Amino acid sequence: MKRIFFIIPLFILFVNCDDSNSEIEGFLDVVKLRIQNASDFDFNNVKLDPATGEVSLGNIAKGQFSDYTKFQIAYRYAYVSVQIDGKEYVFQPIDYVGETPLTKGSYTYQIRVLETDVEPGALSIELIIDE
Repeated sequence: MKRIFFIIPLFILFVNCDDSNSEIEGFLDVVKLRIQNASDFDFNNVKLDPATGEVSLGNIAKGQFSDYTKFQIAYRYAYVSVQIDGKEYVFQPIDYVGETPLTKGSYTYQIRVLETDVEPGALSIELIIDE
């Protein structure tokens, strides 16, 4: 008898589950990101990872934008890698501890090249809210 009382709630739970992933799929489409090349150089082999996996964005000419890419989760900064004349430039976050994920919307990471004696080959990143 005890087994029946245990099995019945489980059966009801499974019967009431909806197979559609519409809520999950909607969640996957909430954050749209693009990169703006705000430098005086053309970017080649651009890669972006806002914490959910690296995506290749191709080449972005100086002053231009990449297309928007959809992500599950993103933060106000992200891993970005570009090549300029065969040299790799990187913005590498240490972690996202204490950061709040971005809310639904469209955003641009504005990327600039830093050429200093302290950090040659580094990038700066600024988040711009598009919507």
